[in-house]
Amino acid sequence: MAGLERLGLLSSPIAIDQTGQRVLVCVTGQRVVGLDPRTGRLHWEHPFVPKEMVITIATPVFDGGRLFATSFYDGSLLLKVHQDKLAVEKLWYRRGENERNTDALHCCISTPLILDDYLYGVDSHGELRCLDLKTGDRIWRT
Repeated sequence: MAGLERLGLLSSPIAIDQTGQRVLVCVTGQRVVGLDPRTGRLHWEHPFVPKEMVITIATPVFDGGRLFATSFYDGSLLLKVHQDKLAVEKLWYRRGENERNTDALHCCISTPLILDDYLYGVDSHGELRCLDLKTGDRIWRT
């Protein structure tokens, strides 16, 4: 997997099933990519460009049809993972004014959880949050 070094891989990769085959999903410093795990060939990519330094540590989360990625400075990205072709499309992207002033989910290290139509995670400075997975709107925080 020497090709992963060139991607600038940050978070742990995950393997998902898409169109009946395994796809290795990686969040890099600039994008989210889906790769053939045997060859490293790029199946698809979606930009996730940082506005400041890259702090994308949280492992992406996949629920069978949606893929969630998060970054400390750059907020939340939800992608639809097509099952009829090797492609993704953006459902929503949310980023606050900064990592402290946001309604999004700016995870630093902890991996969020998708449960039904909700997303749960610890925001940048320790606040537990629940987002509506359909819209990205914050439901509650504590």
